[in-house]
Amino acid sequence: MILCLHARETFARLRMAFFIRTLTLPPPESCGTPSSCPKHVRKTLPQYADDIRGGFSELFLNWEKNDSICKSCRKFLTRRETKFRASLRSSLPELMGVELKCWDPSHPVMLS
Repeated sequence: MILCLHARETFARLRMAFFIRTLTLPPPESCGTPSSCPKHVRKTLPQYADDIRGGFSELFLNWEKNDSICKSCRKFLTRRETKFRASLRSSLPELMGVELKCWDPSHPVMLS
């Protein structure tokens, strides 16, 4: 149980750092509306801060369908989120504080 609580706390810290870094990045060069996309994205910080601390993990996946930012920024956020989630999956045993010799991060983690 302690391993799970520690992993959840670590995950929430990593998620918050990732979220803040993402919100403070300049828009990609391909952004169609560089004066408005960052404003719309940054509005989400106060809205999602509690969810992040609680471990909510799909923050930027919803941006793929969000029309308040341009298509280029939606793709950028979705790609960043996908890469972040993959890095978490690959380091899950380390986050949990366990050693697994046969860990394959390409397989989804299923809890039953």
